[in-house]
Amino acid sequence: MFRVYVRIKVFRKLSTDDYLVFLAWLLALVNAAIWQARAKQLYLGISLSSGHTRVFPLDLPDQIEKFLHAILAAYLVQYTALWCVKLSFLFFFRGLGRNIRVQRIIWWSTLAFLISSYAVCIGTVDYRCLAAGFTQSISTSSPSSSWGER
Repeated sequence: MFRVYVRIKVFRKLSTDDYLVFLAWLLALVNAAIWQARAKQLYLGISLSSGHTRVFPLDLPDQIEKFLHAILAAYLVQYTALWCVKLSFLFFFRGLGRNIRVQRIIWWSTLAFLISSYAVCIGTVDYRCLAAGFTQSISTSSPSSSWGER
């Protein structure tokens, strides 16, 4: 809030980097809401993976499916929030050397690299496992399946 106050007081407007920081903050809030809504599945997943669960719930496939979908949503939201912060820094520094040709070239190159790296991060998420149903997810993620069969 102090940042917004100072920007409005000094510059009389908000800039692109301010909006990107605000978007990142909103996405962090969304990520917290995802895990708040799926806390039961999160703790069940932790309990299953650590071997502490001796009695399995009857709706285990449904619980695991909800957990996997929450992981997928959280990945996408978290990556987007992180890249919003990176872009915010980039847009902040853009204003410092706007009239210097070399800095403009470096800025555009860095922007292309940031967008490419975001695409790579989003592209490497295992959608087949995280977005599938329980049975499909188990068969796709099983250790016996090889990379060529996916």
